[in-house]
Amino acid sequence: MMKKNTDNLGFTLIEMMVSVTIFTIVAVVVSVGFVNLSLLNKKAQVNRALIDNVNLAMDVMVFKIKEGVEYNLSPNPNDGDEITITDINLNEDVFNLDQSPNGKGCITMNGDCLTSPEVDITTLQFKLYDNGTRDKVGVRVRGTIEYRQTQSDFSLQTNISQRNR
Repeated sequence: MMKKNTDNLGFTLIEMMVSVTIFTIVAVVVSVGFVNLSLLNKKAQVNRALIDNVNLAMDVMVFKIKEGVEYNLSPNPNDGDEITITDINLNEDVFNLDQSPNGKGCITMNGDCLTSPEVDITTLQFKLYDNGTRDKVGVRVRGTIEYRQTQSDFSLQTNISQRNR
């Protein structure tokens, strides 16, 4: 009968140090991945919020154009970068691209900036589609979003039909 050797029942110090080192390396790699994923998620949330801000400005323009009865575009009557909308009560709203106090472009309504300071609007174009009634308006907005020294470009475009009165 063989006797059990009771001298080799545990781990050696070197085996423990190697296993702890490997575990530490894996834990560091996984935690760095989670931190990077968290930062990317935060950036995506901020970009989404800023795009929602631009969409809100577009929604205000869409509503005013749908409810308007007369449109005037500058610098020419069918294609311009400023639109004046007259509603049924003869109130006028003017939408255009202007410089905000921080030097970035913003969409303004009657001189008030509608977009966030982190959004830089570079292009705001209006186009009237003349099918005899001038009841369709196209709007194009382009710009950049800046967050933590990174920029994302965006482009939005919509066509709006006037409600029948």
